[in-house]
Amino acid sequence: IGIPFLNNEQTLGDAIASVFNQSEGRWRLLLIDDGSTDDSLAMARSFGDPRILVLSDGVRRGLVARLNQMVSLCDTPFFARMDSDDIMHPQRLERQLQQLESRPELDIVSSGAWIIDEQNRVTGRRLGATQNLTLRAFLAATPFLHPSVTGRTDWFRRHPYHPRYVRMEDGELWFRTLAADELQYDVQPEPLMFYREPSNIDPRKILASYHTRRLLIREHGPAVLGWWKTMLMHAELTAKQLAWNLALLGGDASWLLRRRSQVLDEAELREAHRFLQIARGCLEGTVRSAAA
Repeated sequence: IGIPFLNNEQTLGDAIASVFNQSEGRWRLLLIDDGSTDDSLAMARSFGDPRILVLSDGVRRGLVARLNQMVSLCDTPFFARMDSDDIMHPQRLERQLQQLESRPELDIVSSGAWIIDEQNRVTGRRLGATQNLTLRAFLAATPFLHPSVTGRTDWFRRHPYHPRYVRMEDGELWFRTLAADELQYDVQPEPLMFYREPSNIDPRKILASYHTRRLLIREHGPAVLGWWKTMLMHAELTAKQLAWNLALLGGDASWLLRRRSQVLDEAELREAHRFLQIARGCLEGTVRSAAA
């Protein structure tokens, strides 16, 4: 399990605790600091478990470099992605490893997720991508929640993340490998992650994501779609970015995030919060985080 972190002292403890609270015990955890200036590194080191390796060179190299670094250091057959502000469902590893071990043709598996806010409140659910997506679908949107992906380590080594596609490094990787017929994937629609979407949206990240998505469309769209459909997709993306810009100027863009997720009923909310409590180590018999 690879978790890169940068100034995540408020959430890193819960992310690590959710690894300890997995039903699958065959894991090692690699924590790589990307130049944090808060107490994140101290928190990472506070667990003191032999299954955890913490690395820090004091330099900010960026997510893409850290992802490739983690893959190069991985000494297990499978590599699981995770972000330092997300939380694993207690059965994530068990279910995804069962799938990868029983189906040797698969390169990666991903899942759906419950959406949580800054206060660890469940706000919705996002399903995993459907099967048999076209190249056009991979070009138009990133089909998998990146931190929900687990795959074969040797596949990630053969297909490193590209440093040019900042904030779209995962989407470019899936598109590139599918176009080369070098990606076999499966999606578990049930939520196996708690994916954090804060209401306070950083507009710089939104702009960077749209910029890189347009780059991907310009470079690969003509070969996949033809020039006319490429221009149409580019225009659609520009319209979406305009909607984000207007919402951000208006002071509240959180409603655009909420549109991506399914609304949960009371029973679903209770189930989600129960698993979230288990994952965070807040119920009897589970491991409590160092931040608790």
